[in-house]
Parts: sequence; C-alpha cells; structure tokens
Amino acid sequence: MEAELIDLSLLKHFVAITDPRRTCGKLHKLEKVLTLTVLAIISGAESWVDVEEFGKCHGEWLCTFIDLENGIPSHDTIGRIFSILDPDEFQKCFMSWVETLRKPVTREIVSVDGKTLRRSFDKANGELPFHIVSAWANENGLSLGQQQVIGKSNEITAIPALLKVLALDGAIVTIDAMGCQKNITKQIRDKKADYVLALKDNQENLHNRAINFFKEQAENNFKDPCVEAHHTREKGHGRFEERDYYFSTKINCMRPFEGWSDLTSIGMVVARRTVNGETTTHARYYISSLKENSIADFARAARVHWGIENKLHWVLDVCMHEDLSRVRKNYAAQNFAALRKIALNLIKLDKTPKKSFRLKKYRASILPEYALSVLLNKNSNNIS
Repeated sequence: MEAELIDLSLLKHFVAITDPRRTCGKLHKLEKVLTLTVLAIISGAESWVDVEEFGKCHGEWLCTFIDLENGIPSHDTIGRIFSILDPDEFQKCFMSWVETLRKPVTREIVSVDGKTLRRSFDKANGELPFHIVSAWANENGLSLGQQQVIGKSNEITAIPALLKVLALDGAIVTIDAMGCQKNITKQIRDKKADYVLALKDNQENLHNRAINFFKEQAENNFKDPCVEAHHTREKGHGRFEERDYYFSTKINCMRPFEGWSDLTSIGMVVARRTVNGETTTHARYYISSLKENSIADFARAARVHWGIENKLHWVLDVCMHEDLSRVRKNYAAQNFAALRKIALNLIKLDKTPKKSFRLKKYRASILPEYALSVLLNKNSNNIS
C-alpha cells in the first residue's frame, strides 16, 4: 500500500492537541503515536505493552504510511505521552471527529450514563478507581463523549460538564435517576433538546406523586383519556418480555414545578419478563419535557436508553476488557478510555457483513490491512 494513497483524516481533528513533551528530544511525533495506538487497539491491544508489540510485529508495513524513522516507540514512551496528554483537549478533538461521523437523525435518543473502570484504583496511594460518564447516540450507534470523575456520587457534577459540550439540538436526552436534577433539566432545554429522566427516591416528592398518579389511573383501568398508552411484546433468547408504557401531560398533581425546566409530562413503564416459567414485574417512573401525543417518543426513549449499557458499556467490558485494565497513571486511564471509544466507533462503523464486533476485532488482529481500512472508515469487504 503506497503512502500517498493513505488519507488519515482522523488525525486532522487531533492536530490541535498540545504536545505536553519538551520540544527538544522528541523522537516520535504525537500524531504518529496516536495512529499507531488506535490501530493497535482496533486490533485488540489492551495495554501500552500491547501497542508496542503490535508496532514491532507490523513495523515494515506501518512504515508505508507512518513516518517511523526513529523506530517503534517503547511502551514506556507511549504510556508517558498519554499519561500527560491533556484529557480535556483530547476530548474536544474526539468530539469534533465524532460529529463528522454523526448522521442527522430526527429526535435521536442520546443516553447518558456512568461506568467505573474497576481496576484503575491505586491501593498503595489510596486512589479510588476512575468513574467515567459517557454519552451514547443510539440511532447512530456512536459514543459521543465522556467526562471523568472520581467516585460514582460525583456523576451529579460530571453530567452537566458533559452536556455542556455535546451537540443536542432536537435530541431527546435520557439519564437515570442520578441525573434527575433541576439544573440538568435547564441545561438540556437550553440546548434545545427534550429530556426523559428516571425518577427514584433521590427525588422522593416527585417520585411519590408519580406513583400515586398512576396508581389512581390503574384503579380506573387507565380509561382516563388524559393517559396515553402503548404496549410491546418481545420474545427471544429464552425469555418473553412485555412492556406497558403510560404517559400523561395532565399532571396538576405534580405541581408546583419550581426549578424544573419545562416539566410537562410524566411516564410509567411496567415491564414483565418471563424466563423459565418465572415472571418478574417492575415499574419505573419518569419526568419529561415531551408534549402531548408523545407516547411513541416516550416509549422509544425509555426502551433504548439501555442501549448505552448493551452497546457501549457491555462491549467495552466484554469485547475490549476495559474492566481488567490497570492503566491508571495521571491522565492515562481517562485517555485510554477515549482511545477505546475511538476504536469502538470505527469498528461499529465498519460494514463488513455478518461480522460481530468481536469477530471484526479478531479479524483486525490477523489482517493489519483490514485494521487500517477500519481506521480509514472505508468499506473493507474486499479484504480477505
């Protein structure tokens, strides 16, 4: 493959990053280290040592499109670079790149949720594991960005920081009960987006009012026209699931709404799951800025919110082994998490037919040309 045919457009969004190293003595350019690292992670690398090994195994091939006149950087060099690289700058460039991939979707569901990097703790220094809040664009199937915090309780401060930099115009933002806060509803509405936020006992007054409202409606078999309803049934993988969605904008019982921006509706989801003949039932409650006749949007938002767990967090843990990573020095854990999301987005965008995420990653590990086609975001069906 000729060097002049390679257009590493990904790098165009990362050239603005300030290289934290001293000007003198730099043997490896930052953009080349980034290219090598992303390629290696696409191919299954889970540590800086793995990245170096990938480079050594494919050094001759890499030299056709990466300037490696000083050889493959050591794992210590790679780790040091990403441990001191400003994560906010890296995040800004990551989000700039993602927006070029994101296709316009009417009323896209953007889910926000947190995840702990379980083995990123440092017991000797008394440091807790890193906790990262991420945003997931469900219809696009893309990770939009992340915000790192220490300790899960700090999601309340991390969520606004993440929302501040996201493009949300026209979207519906879903967050679990931790994000059910007055300032967050204002921030979402200021972004010209709607919200569907889960209610639990952290907002006890609103939660109890919602429970009582739908309890009264249930006693009347939901015959009141002020309540919209929707029902779904799904069967697969040895289980049967039914969901009843109820939604209403006639919510005088919830007043006053001081501080809650455009709180216009509430919703309830009753989920019944049958596995091996045993049925469990669970009810969840929500507040929302959705207007009347929005039962379809509410049902979709409540249902696909879990995409961030199934399509992002699960993939990061099961397919990319994020929970096993011991990378933790300085900014290294946060930046490695962003690198994984770059690789994850690129692998998911690849259109190789009938290949799971795991198989695509395995294919990249044995076919470096395929890994490069994934990095370039090109159709790779012709690579065998």
